[in-house]
Amino acid sequence: MNLTHGGIRAAAAQLQRAKATIANMREKGEETVGMALQTVEVAGTAFGFAYANQRYGSGEIKILGLPADLAVGIGLHVVGLFGGVGKYGDHAHNIADGSLASYAARQGAVYGAKAKQSASTGWAPAGSFTGWQPAGSFDPNGQPQTGWQPAESFVPRAA
Repeated sequence: MNLTHGGIRAAAAQLQRAKATIANMREKGEETVGMALQTVEVAGTAFGFAYANQRYGSGEIKILGLPADLAVGIGLHVVGLFGGVGKYGDHAHNIADGSLASYAARQGAVYGAKAKQSASTGWAPAGSFTGWQPAGSFDPNGQPQTGWQPAESFVPRAA
């Protein structure tokens, strides 16, 4: 090894680059682990509530009259926003997001089933958001509709 002043400077520069590379790799590794942990917390919570709702409830567990996943999601977000869990706030928000994802997925399935039923029967189910029927349908008196009409006046066309 060359122990001249220039050789020592070159070795020191290489050492600094190596340290910077290792620090960068460590930072990227921590970021990747953090993202993986977030995914596990959100998906795991959504899975847990979906399982519990089917296993222990009749499709939905309630706490004080509210769906449990909705209540936990809102509650943990509020607690996390006000610093109630200290340095673990990110984890509280992740679990809250998983809870709300469970609730949203269940509601999406309910509305999707209603829309499917409506599409197959021609009738809008009670409480459905599909409140209008297209022109070409018939009113209760057998007269064709000429424009968009409320669902109550819809009568399916005879086959």
